[in-house]
Amino acid sequence: MFFVQLGGKKSRWRRLRNGLPQGSVLPPLLFNIYTNDQPRSVDTQRFIDDLGISAQHTDFTVVEQRLSKALDELTPYYEENYLCANPFKTQVCAFHLRNRGAKRQLKVTWSGTTSH
Repeated sequence: MFFVQLGGKKSRWRRLRNGLPQGSVLPPLLFNIYTNDQPRSVDTQRFIDDLGISAQHTDFTVVEQRLSKALDELTPYYEENYLCANPFKTQVCAFHLRNRGAKRQLKVTWSGTTSH
């Protein structure tokens, strides 16, 4: 579904009946144009057509807090631009050098959903 906004006026919602071919060059380009004004924290990196957020610290709790905060900062942008991010599809992983923490799973909260 989409609408067009120009000069403060908004068209009605329309259903998109066609898509772009998988693997085409155009979708990542359009994604980058559309999300160019997306807020970026220090830990945010943009990929071809996706967003990655990273945090580094010696304490897992601090990492969880930083990641959750970065996601919370994106939520108003998504709402204002009618983007439907899916917290259930959000993936979280930890890379570390502590063997005793190897089974520890990060608990990052976004829009009331906690990822494990």
